[in-house]
Formats: sequence, C-alpha cells, structure tokens
Amino acid sequence: MSVDFRLERERLAALSVDVAHLLQSADLASPETHAGREALIEAIEDLRDVLRPEAAIAPPPPSDALAGPRGLAIVVGHTAVAQGARALSPPFPADSPATRVSEHNEYAWNTDLAMKIKALAETAGVRCEIFFRDGVGIRGAYEAVRSWGPEATIELHFNAADGRARGSLVLYGAEQSRPWAETLQKAIVRTFDRQGRSEDRGIFIPGGSRGYDRGIESVTKVNPSALIEPFFGDNASDAGLAVRKKAELARAILEAFGAFVRRDVNIPADGGGAEDGDPPPVAGDVPDVPLLRELIATYRSVTPVVQGLATDVVERLKGITLAQWIEESGWAGSQLAVQHFNFAGMKGISEVDRILREAPATKVEYRAHDGVDTYLKFAGIRDFVTGYFLFLERSPYRGWKEMAMRSPHDFIRFIGRTWAQRDGYASRVINIEQRLVAAGVVRSDGGLTKPGEEDGPALLITGALSSERIADEGATAEFLELAAALEAAPRLAPVFPVVVAQCGLESDWGRSDLARVHANFAGIPWTEMLAEVAAPVPHPTDPTRGKFCRFLSPTSFVRAFLRRLDNDPTFAGWIDNIDDGARFAAFLGRTWRPNDPTYADKIAGILARIGSDDGGRDPIIENDDDDTHGGDGSTTLTGLVLQIKRVRAEKRRGMKERTVSTYRVFHDRRPVAGLSGMICEARGPGDNSATGRQRGARIKAGIYPMLTHAGTREIDGITAFKTFGFTSSIEVRRPPMPALRVGDTRYRAGILIHPGNGWLWSVGCMNPADDIADARSDIQYVHSRARVIRLIEGLKRELGSRFPTTNNQTIPRLTLEVIGEPPPASGDVLAGDDLDAEAYARAELAAAQATLAGDALAAPDMADLYDALATGIEAAARLGQPEDGAIDHVAASGVNLADVRSVTGETLWTAYALGIGAASALDDVRREAVLARLDAIATALTAAGVPLDDGTAYHSAMTSAALGNDTAALEALIERGAPIDAFDRSGVTPLLAAAFGGAPDAVGFLLARGADPSSTVRASSDNEAGDPELPPAGADAAACAAEGALLAARDPARFEDFEAVSALIWNRLNPVPR
Repeated sequence: MSVDFRLERERLAALSVDVAHLLQSADLASPETHAGREALIEAIEDLRDVLRPEAAIAPPPPSDALAGPRGLAIVVGHTAVAQGARALSPPFPADSPATRVSEHNEYAWNTDLAMKIKALAETAGVRCEIFFRDGVGIRGAYEAVRSWGPEATIELHFNAADGRARGSLVLYGAEQSRPWAETLQKAIVRTFDRQGRSEDRGIFIPGGSRGYDRGIESVTKVNPSALIEPFFGDNASDAGLAVRKKAELARAILEAFGAFVRRDVNIPADGGGAEDGDPPPVAGDVPDVPLLRELIATYRSVTPVVQGLATDVVERLKGITLAQWIEESGWAGSQLAVQHFNFAGMKGISEVDRILREAPATKVEYRAHDGVDTYLKFAGIRDFVTGYFLFLERSPYRGWKEMAMRSPHDFIRFIGRTWAQRDGYASRVINIEQRLVAAGVVRSDGGLTKPGEEDGPALLITGALSSERIADEGATAEFLELAAALEAAPRLAPVFPVVVAQCGLESDWGRSDLARVHANFAGIPWTEMLAEVAAPVPHPTDPTRGKFCRFLSPTSFVRAFLRRLDNDPTFAGWIDNIDDGARFAAFLGRTWRPNDPTYADKIAGILARIGSDDGGRDPIIENDDDDTHGGDGSTTLTGLVLQIKRVRAEKRRGMKERTVSTYRVFHDRRPVAGLSGMICEARGPGDNSATGRQRGARIKAGIYPMLTHAGTREIDGITAFKTFGFTSSIEVRRPPMPALRVGDTRYRAGILIHPGNGWLWSVGCMNPADDIADARSDIQYVHSRARVIRLIEGLKRELGSRFPTTNNQTIPRLTLEVIGEPPPASGDVLAGDDLDAEAYARAELAAAQATLAGDALAAPDMADLYDALATGIEAAARLGQPEDGAIDHVAASGVNLADVRSVTGETLWTAYALGIGAASALDDVRREAVLARLDAIATALTAAGVPLDDGTAYHSAMTSAALGNDTAALEALIERGAPIDAFDRSGVTPLLAAAFGGAPDAVGFLLARGADPSSTVRASSDNEAGDPELPPAGADAAACAAEGALLAARDPARFEDFEAVSALIWNRLNPVPR
C-alpha cells in the first residue's frame, strides 16, 4: 500500500496545532510550569515550520568565506503559521484584513522592526540581512545565517505573560555571546528607560535555576548571538511604550552592534527607520470605532433604574461598566457586539427569562473562543444596557449592590470573580477605566462626561507642536509638509495646532486613502466653491461615498481649507472663535462633524500627545540637538527650565553622604534674575527604581515635569509640605513648609524641593541653600525656606496666569533639568566624572575600603562605620563579588556589631537585605558565591545580637526591603526571624510601607506570609524631615495604596503597580465564601 507522505505531513501538522492549542489553554499556575509549556509550544511550532517547506522564504546568498565574518544578521522570531505572542490592541494597531498575518503578534511586529533596522543599516553602510524561520524552522534559519557569515546575530521577539508583567530581557547561549547580550540589554534598557530589577530583567542563558526554558534552540546555533524580549505585549503600558519607541529601538539595536564590533555606525538624524506606514500609537485616548462611539453616546443618555440603588450610585458605575464592556468586546470590535449588541459576553443559559421579557432579548448560537454556545442578542444598545443590569440580578452575583454602594472598584472586583474567573480581570477593567478618564470620557467620580464637559483643569490646546511627536504618531512626509504649510498660514496662526490635530484625526496622519492619493487631509467633499483650487474625484476605494476634492499639494489644501471656512455658511463666524484653542476645537466639533459629540475631545487628546514641552515658542519643524544641556550657565531647552547641575558629593564625619549642586532658572534660555543658588540632595548613584527608594539615593539625571504639592505626610497632625497654604512661620520644621514636587520619577514618588536644615533633610528630595563651600557648610533653615518661596513666587511671575491655582497640579511649560552623576565623596575618581552603574559601584567599594583602612577603628564613629560596611556589602554584591571580610575585621577589632547603626538608626540587617536584593540579579555562579558570604554575615550579626527589629530604626530592614519590592530580601529576613508585622519608627509595618510604595511583589509575598492588612499607620512622634511623604496616621493597607497612587498618578506603569496592590489587599479582605 502506498503512503501519501504529503497528506501525512499535513495531518501531523494539524495534530501539532491541536496539541499546541491544548497546551495553551491549560491552567498551569507556577512560573516554572508556564515556562515549560511555552518551551514545548515553541518546539511544536518549530516542527510545524519544518513540515511546511513550501512556506520557506529564500535567505540571502552565502558569504564569500575569504571575506570573514561581517555585518549583522537579524532572525525574525516565529512564522506566518505560528505567529507568537499576541499584544494588546490598542495600543497595538488594529489588525489589517489586507495582510496574511496578524498585526497584533510577534511575527508581524518583528518583521517590521527587522526592516527598520535593515533600512538604518543601509543608510549607515552596515552589511545587514533578515532571515526567516518560515518553512525551515530554527535550525534551517541559523544554517542560512552561518552561511552568510555575520559578526553578530539577533533574534527578535517580544514577551507575554499574565498582563501584569513588564520589562526587558536578553537570552544568550554561550560565554562568547555574553558581551553581545550585555550590549543589547543596556541599549534596550536605556531606550525604554527601564527602572529596577523588575523592569531590567537582565541577560541569562535559558534553563537553570530561573526556569526560563524558551529560546535555547535559537541561542545555541551560532555565536555570538542573542535573542531579545524587549517588552511584554500583553501589558498595556509596555505595549504602548513599544509602539511609541519602535523607531528608537531599531536605532538602539544598530548602535549596539556598532559598539559591540567597535566601529562607528553613523546613522543619519532622520534615520530611515520610520516609514510612512507606521501605525500611530494610542496613548490615553479611545480608538475611533463607530460602534464604540455609539455605545458611549447612548450610555451617556441612559441611566437604568435599578431597584435598591440610588440614581447617583448607578451613574458612578457607568465608567467601570463601560470599561468592562470594552474589555469583553475588544473595544466594540467583537462580532458578538457588532452583530448582536452584546458587549459583555452574556450567555443565555440560566436565569435569563426576565431579561428575555424585559430588556427584551433573544437567544442566539454564537462561536466564541471557547466554542459554540447560547448567547443573548439585543435589538440595540439601550436594550443591552437594560439587559446587563438585569443579568446582574441573577444568583451568581448576589451581593453586587452592596459592593456597588461601596465603590465602582469594589463592584468590579466582586462581580469579576464570577464573570471571568481568571486572574487580573478586574485590574484590566480598572486600567481601561483609567484610560477613559485620561481621554475625558469618564469623570474622576466614575460617571460619564457629557459632550463639552471638562473634568479637572482645562486642557491647554494652543502653543507649539513637536515635530518629533507628530512623527511618532506615524505621520507621512506629506503630513509633515502640511503641518509646515499650516504654520505658515497667518490667518490660522492662533489655532494652527488645533488644525494640525484635526487633520491628523481626519487623515490618520496622512495615511488615509484620500490623503495619500488626493492630498485631502480633512475629508473635504466636493463643492463648486472650491473649483479654483480643487478638482472633483470619486473616493479612491469606495466610489459610493460620493465625490471629494483632489488637491495638488498640501499648500493648495490649506488654501482650500481657508476658503471653505470663509464661504461655507456652515462655518459662519469661525473667525470669532480663533482667539482660544479650546473654543475653536469645540466650534469644529459642532460644524465639521456635528454627529460626533467627542470630536473636540479627540482633538484635545491628540494635542496632549503631540504638544511640545518647550513653552510654545519654537517652530513646528526643527532639528533639535541631541545634547540637552549647554555649558556653564546655559541650557538648550526652551520654555521655563529649572536646571540643577550636580557638582560633587561630600561626606562629614557621622553624617550620610550628600550631593551638592547648583540651580538656576532659565526662560527661553535666558537666566532669570534672583532664581539661582545651591541645592543639596542624597547620595548617588541616581536611581528611580524601587532599589533607589530602598537605598535613599538621589533621582537619576534627566528631564522631569514639576507640580504644585500638598501631600499626605503630617507633622503634629498638620500637612508637612504645601505649595499653596504654607505657614508664615520661620520656625524650623513648623508645618506646612513650602515645597514643589518633581513628577515622573517612577518608583521615587514624592520627590520634593523643600527647605532643609543642618547637613541634609533628604532621602531623595532637594534642599536649596546659600553657598555650600565644602563639607563644613550647613544648610540654614531660614535661608533654605526663603529660597523655596522665592522659587515658587518667581515661577508664578514668569508663568503668570498659566501657573496653577491649586495644589497637586502639573505646572505647564516648566521643566526640571537634572545634569550629572558625580562619583562618591572619596575614591580614585575625579569629582567632575560621571560614572555608569558599574564604575560607581567600584568607586563606592574603594571609598568604603579607604574608610576602614589604617587606624580608622581606633575611635570609630558608628554612623561612618555603618556607611562603610553597608556600602562594602551592597556595592560588592552589585558587582557580583562576595564582601571582602570587612565585617569580620571590624568585629575582631572589638567593635560590637549591634552598636553599628546609621544616622537614622538602621542596623547592618538593612545592608544585608540590600546585598540579598542585589544578588538576585546575578547569574547562578556569582549569585551562589555572594549569597554564601551573606549567609556568613547573617550568622555573625545573629551571634553579635544585632536586633532584626527593635523599633529604633526610622525604617527597619523589613520595611526597607518592602519599599524596595524585594521579596528575596524579605524572605531571607523572615527566615532569620524578622517579625512580619512590626512597626518601625516612622509608624509603618512592612505591608503598609509596601502598599504605600506600590510594591506588588512585596505586598503579595507579605500577605501570603500572614501580614495583617487591617493594621493602621501609627502617628509618629519623629519629626524626621528627610522622608517627604508618609501615609497618614490611621490609614490601613488599602488606604496606604490609594494615597501612594495619588503621588504617582501621571505614570501608567505605576498605576498598574498600585492597582495590583489594591487587588491583592481587596481579595484578602474580601475572601470568596466557602
């Protein structure tokens, strides 16, 4: 009997698909099992590729062997058959039916990224080729790579997990590939501004103790090679970051190749990396989907009557329920929503008779992701809204009204357990709700906004635009030409940013058919009044839509745009609305698209993304210098700039190290008289990660927004720091003290510019001062306070009416520019040097060793001794080295280790915990050596009677580890006997600190170990002013998380952290009934 091998091959391929689907749907809880499943799926997919040789994409020809290795090889992860992980959309672009692959998956995204890298390489004269696994599998792709002969190979992927994880990692397979992997990881971390170990996930060989088995086949075929996973596509903030930074990532990868092979790679400024077809990123706005617009508009006008609930409670549920419907229907894109107006995935199985009668609804068979089932079908959106609230009256949701009366978030957490029965469901819905708030669809109280209603401060939608941000939206070259033409039109000058945003909305940044083919950027229909500047043409792809205007250029479009405003009666009076951008946007909403009540909101949302931070004075088309600061006494940033230039670090006996800087305010690059001086902050290196908070370090050098401030920290029951409402008293520490807040500091929320006194009041904040000549100089409170007030009043004077009138508002057009990362106070480096993390750790270690040299132990200062020993432990661990025995040497000299404490009372257990945390980022071999030495140190501390928590330290070792989101350190301390619910001197337990700091890993760990979420913050008699923000006395864990979230409200990634914390605490306080 003959065998049809082709048929058998197809049957085997189909079987592998079924097995892969089965594995994908399995409920595998542990990370190790999850990673094993993914590795097995990858192996099956590779088999499928090999079984389909007809799908092979011809590789580049082999290299001339005599030429030697040369250039960069790019392997695209996955194939058109097995397309890899799926990203969220939005922010990823909508899938295009015109392509054979999904734009949401790894294969399409990385194919495009590979093409961008290759385009950049061609402009820079770098040999570069792309290789695919289609039809040949991993082995076949790398055989082609080996024949081509590169100097380095990179395989492109992105990650996906549970929707909560984010971060970047690089895999490699052999020691000779390690330098290439390190170079790539540094480039990715820099591009995506990764902070801390949870985001900078490092480099490693698959397998081993990490339980990450994927990629082993790819990274062991050629050397040097590496596989990159730069982001998590199923995490909303990571996916949005990837879309916005795609062109920068391509450039960073090519620059990393140049650094690795030690050759200059000269990429032109305009790069070749961005193409006209790039999808625009979706930030906080809502996708423009007609059915979604209709859903929002209808829900605004309908408030269902729910027996037992007041109308205002139902109104407050609208935002969260709308977000749930978006989650269930894929932003109103599912066929269940499109065909049957069922936006919530409601099945018609049990207890639905009342819905069928009263909504009304009918039953329909529908195939969803889990197969064919009976669902509810509604005649329209109003019926669906009625049916949804009737659906909640069923027995599985008994108790939902009580939760709704608590809050919308309590409501969704309660029903989410039953509605989806999968982890993170409520958190995903709450994340969507926050995007709707940012877009102006949902009010801060949970209700829906009305057309034209504003929630919070008015959005400034006039001023300059950033050509870079317009390009980031995916604008075509023709659209950028249009933007320049609009700016050059004198009559549109007051509102040209609004018109640019409108044209971006109407033409999809120049990519619509009308824009590409006919230079019609606003969908202007044909009219005889435009006959002199346009020609009538049918729509390029849909002639049934009627005739439209064809223009010869963007310039002729601008002339026609003005002529239409002048001559079409619809736009009568337009000239009376151009003195205010918001008014003109509202005018366009009423006239240009009268059937779209959110048109003006969309324009405002676009302007929020593309507006320049430069104070609105530079032209739209410009080529900014990459350098962000000039020489002494200058800045290249425009607008209002508070510049801080770090000068040196210095140390005084018995005190922590401080950083001394100068500050100066500039307005359009000109110094502002009277607004300059010196300023002090904490030790380096600059670090915005959770570890930086744990170490009490200064923030990293960079560019930041600034805000007015009124926080939760209290002194004697009074708010400690305020911009508006500070006391007139000059008494030291008398609250409220004047302050401004630094924004976008990631895990370092609550960084203030506030008065100091003595040596330093700071665990990251900045204290203005008169002349600080050297380490003998003190900050004088009365002068420091006067400088903060002078700074606030000076900024008010420069900004005029633009300066906020209340606390906790962003100060528009103001930028904080922090320059420099000077080395530690002593060591073998010059004071003017800027050091990277590794060099800084080496300098710290050298300084610590110098402190302990000679006769330093004859009459030691215990705080100095603590700093030296703690630095020796932690810096060595960061370098992958065991501590050098200094603690043993100190103990042998007769010093009681229990007496060695920091200025604020911390014991060496805090240093031990920092060492544990640093070791967790090391590879297996170095980590084992460091941990072995730390274990010996812990034994010595225990033998010396060093208390794990005696309430003396301002922050205990446990509290410090909790703030750092460091579960490895927490586990090590608990194993040594640390109490889990002990209060430190500041008045918090480890759980309360972790909740306030938005540390989800620590919160989850502590709750699992039995920490009490009902404990409340104690009023602290300690007036330590160095810690600018603490949760208020009486706050429990849930309240601490809510207060902490307020300080980090601008950062979507931090919102995810705080939402995860809130979910963990809520679930503990509201257990599922047995």
